[in-house]
Amino acid sequence: PFPHDQVAEIFGGLDVLVVPSLWEENAPLTVEEAFANGVPVVVSDHGGLAERVRHDVDGLRFSPGDAGALARALRRFLDEPGLRARLLSNAPPTVTMESHAAALVSLYARARANHRARPGRVGVAVLDHGRPADAARAAVSAADASIAPRIVIVRNGPSPLGELMAESAAEIVVLPANLGYAAGMNAGVRHLRQAGCDRILLLNNDATLEPGALRRMAEALDDPALGAVGPVVLRESDGRVESRGARITGRWAWPRLMGAGERHVAREGRIAVASLSGAAWMVRSDALDAIGGLDEGFFHAFEDTDWCWRARSVGFGLAVVLGAVARHGGARSLGTASPLRLYYAARSHLRAAERMHPLPVPLRWARHAVVIAINAAHAIRQSDVPRVAGLAAVARGAVDFTRGVTGMAPQGGR
Repeated sequence: PFPHDQVAEIFGGLDVLVVPSLWEENAPLTVEEAFANGVPVVVSDHGGLAERVRHDVDGLRFSPGDAGALARALRRFLDEPGLRARLLSNAPPTVTMESHAAALVSLYARARANHRARPGRVGVAVLDHGRPADAARAAVSAADASIAPRIVIVRNGPSPLGELMAESAAEIVVLPANLGYAAGMNAGVRHLRQAGCDRILLLNNDATLEPGALRRMAEALDDPALGAVGPVVLRESDGRVESRGARITGRWAWPRLMGAGERHVAREGRIAVASLSGAAWMVRSDALDAIGGLDEGFFHAFEDTDWCWRARSVGFGLAVVLGAVARHGGARSLGTASPLRLYYAARSHLRAAERMHPLPVPLRWARHAVVIAINAAHAIRQSDVPRVAGLAAVARGAVDFTRGVTGMAPQGGR
């Protein structure tokens, strides 16, 4: 360190300043002082240093920790007599406190203006079937005062306990019967779009949002390249990651949850994914216009995978917003011990594979066999469902798929 009144004198004796820092979040005052005093800089090529110094324009950058790369950068000052003068001629203007404050004020003014000019509104559709207290809790978790979302609870079939939903102060849409996840969410989306919502969160009654999650997802969808986003989904039981999105395995249309079982580490940013979790995800209205709503033929399972595949097939991106977090109970409507979960999983998996990757007849039947085997293996691993009942449910799901059965399972599927 040097006394402030000696800084100009110290820099006056330097040909070049090297800042070889390994720290990522770095914007040292030393670099600004070098620019202000007419000294070119050589810096590590990452983080704040890479953002401030334009390589070969007003300074040089080299790979962090690479002594050879640093030596080659310094050698250029010996071998290129005009380099120092050229870099100095392009030095950025010195930032004063006044200009910095004015830039910040201008940035926030533009943000406020953009917010006021935005025509759309955020909506939330909570889907319920026979668990009104859970639906009310989910709706309350999405009531972010900073963006004042419009919230609707879709009752998938009448419920005598519907008055419990009044706690959430949400609008209520009642369907005549249980029409399944896709039809229920589509009804909620239609209701919210008629009210002017252009970004709509689809939220299961067994999921809740952490504070700030709704705002982060809504802001991410200001990116026109994205068709939908989701939060990091944590297991309600132990707080570990349930998914950070999913990847789709080959032609089997098998979604593999990313990060499942890992310890959650809070961070910001977003990551591109192939598919999102249907427990909580937000869609853009223009993506819905381009590809339509959820396919109501699935009834339960794979609706989210199918919609995400269709969105990507027409050029929309999908992302998980890492700073947005939801907690998911899971399997409350059907129950973990219900063979119906396995029935719908097998039937819907076959339907998704057929839609996503059509194949000629011989290969199609071979793929059916593989998909059925995957679901049978999954059924065997389910400790809450008796093995015989689980395998029988998978078999019924496969048979009903070949018969073209959609919607709610026939009585035999129960």
